[in-house]
Amino acid sequence: MGLTRLFEISKNNQTIIDFERINPMESLDRYYKFFWDENNTLIVSDGFDKLRVYEIQDQAIKFKMEIDGIGYVNGAVVSKDSKSLWLASNKGLFSLDLTNFSVNLIKDPQNLLSRSFNAILQDHHQNLWLSSNSGLYKYNPSTGEVKHYTESDGLQGMQFMLGSACKLSDGRLAFGGVNGLNIFHPDSVRDNPNPPIIHFTDWIVNDTGSISTNPEYLPRQSFSYNNRTLSFHFVGIDYTAPDEVKYKYRLKGFEKDTAEGGTNGFARYAQLPAGDYTFQVWAANSDGVWTTNPHELHFTILPPWYATWWARGLQVLLALGLLYAFYENRVAHIRRKEAERRKEAEFRQKEAESKQLAAELQNSVLRLQMNPHFIFNSMNSISSYILQKDIDTANQYLSRFAKLMRLILDLASKPLIPIADEIELLEQYMAAEAMRFENKFTWQVDLDEALDPEEIMLPTMILQPFVENAIWHGFSRKTSLGLINIRFKKLGDSMLCTVEDNGIGRMESSKNESVLHESKAVQITEQRLQLIEQSEASKTNLEIIDLYDSGGVPLGTKVEIRLPLDL
Repeated sequence: MGLTRLFEISKNNQTIIDFERINPMESLDRYYKFFWDENNTLIVSDGFDKLRVYEIQDQAIKFKMEIDGIGYVNGAVVSKDSKSLWLASNKGLFSLDLTNFSVNLIKDPQNLLSRSFNAILQDHHQNLWLSSNSGLYKYNPSTGEVKHYTESDGLQGMQFMLGSACKLSDGRLAFGGVNGLNIFHPDSVRDNPNPPIIHFTDWIVNDTGSISTNPEYLPRQSFSYNNRTLSFHFVGIDYTAPDEVKYKYRLKGFEKDTAEGGTNGFARYAQLPAGDYTFQVWAANSDGVWTTNPHELHFTILPPWYATWWARGLQVLLALGLLYAFYENRVAHIRRKEAERRKEAEFRQKEAESKQLAAELQNSVLRLQMNPHFIFNSMNSISSYILQKDIDTANQYLSRFAKLMRLILDLASKPLIPIADEIELLEQYMAAEAMRFENKFTWQVDLDEALDPEEIMLPTMILQPFVENAIWHGFSRKTSLGLINIRFKKLGDSMLCTVEDNGIGRMESSKNESVLHESKAVQITEQRLQLIEQSEASKTNLEIIDLYDSGGVPLGTKVEIRLPLDL
């Protein structure tokens, strides 16, 4: 039922002012609620979806603005600072700014305030109390906390009457409901400090069979890979409001964050991967008090047979056998090709024989420069990882070793390769050696921007023997971390290739180790450089520099090789 007139009655002279007769164009008919603040601002709800704002003047009323989308308002209270008006609407709780009349819907994480409210009161702590058809709600504007009270908290019922609320002189609040009147003091409302007691009631495998009706008394369970769909039933015991107990849970080892379970004490996980798990459950009572520690069940999903350590060991051994067979076949094939080339070279002219000799020397260089002990030590390292059941490391080492072998075999017949291929081969070799030497050294490769790594060519594996010498001789007895710097720099029409290490130096290394391989590597490299000078008519150079500090203490070794750019 709407009002047909708005009147003001003066207490002094008992006169009655009829605003509609004074302002006939501003009819206030068909309006639902009126709210008047201390600034003579009249706010009117039309009972549907609008608020109209008026300014009350002497024997006049002036329309200011209209606000849509707020629903019909059943109650309002002014904030503590008198700057805003709290409105209880059928669309939720709103805040109306009395300075610019902007309106905001108050939201909370659980959407408890986005419902239809029947009345609103404010207690002496500035908390807002709102009645609805689903109980009472308390909202703290300072913290944003929302509490919900139901019949389990002592209410006469869940449904309350529209606009039926008042604040008594002693601070008590009164709300009228369909089953009677609720009168209480806000300070007398106490939260339940005791969280629920959690119990697991059932544990089901593959949605068919129950393990036990008391699963929490079982020791750690192990399930085969075929039984890895698990369901958990649990309950939080709270005698105050058992229907309002809320849950959250997490499967540790599978999830990082907890999942909100609502009031449903059930969780299901399908097709879990192999591993160790702990199912954790937390519960909260109707006042939001959560259990401090989770209730837990521990279990293990066993891996399939093909993922067990012995099956993976067989797979690695098979891969090693295939790799070794491939290696032997490839080496035999290369040797046959070399023999055919040597036989064919006997029937060629002198110039062809010279070129064939250069090719033969190149292939011999590749075989001689790669220390055979590296291959056997690598195979022994892989076998050691397998025996230690370190399958992941064995797989990683085997992958690096296989890739290095493929690179060496693919580049064996090429006298010249791009800088990019040389760098990749050195990277793979150093990575394999670093794993075998338990990361006793690291490396860095610097390429001059003026050099195109795909276009500039250099002799195959020209730097590898010096990198090998740095690892085997420079770092063998070094206690601190070793470092190898490999640089490619453009110098005019030449390229300077440098291998520098911070090892113990050649002098210290020669005291206890054989330098036969190092000397042979230097000799072969010098022969290769001589062939380049003969064929390209360009100057080359090899220089080995021993590095010392100011006190004469060895700082390592630097090898410099100068090559022409137009190879």
